[in-house]
Amino acid sequence: MEWGVEPDHIHFLVSLHPDNNISQLVKSFKSASTKAVMAQFPSDFRQTYGKGRSLWGRQKAIISCGGAPLAIVMEYVKNQAGVEAE
Repeated sequence: MEWGVEPDHIHFLVSLHPDNNISQLVKSFKSASTKAVMAQFPSDFRQTYGKGRSLWGRQKAIISCGGAPLAIVMEYVKNQAGVEAE
């Protein structure tokens, strides 16, 4: 697993069996990460997001890497935070 964090989104590289539900994985990740931030920074979270809100929007982008070499994809994901839009 590899991930890269940017101000408005993350790149999250995982390997899943085709029978696994990628949408459920993303939903679980969003839920767990919101709960972790709420637990660590309760007053900041409430002040910024209010009660019953999430850190995440409902949208997601899921892209298959197919036959791309894993090392290249991992490097791409790790380096996303340092890439500026042209």
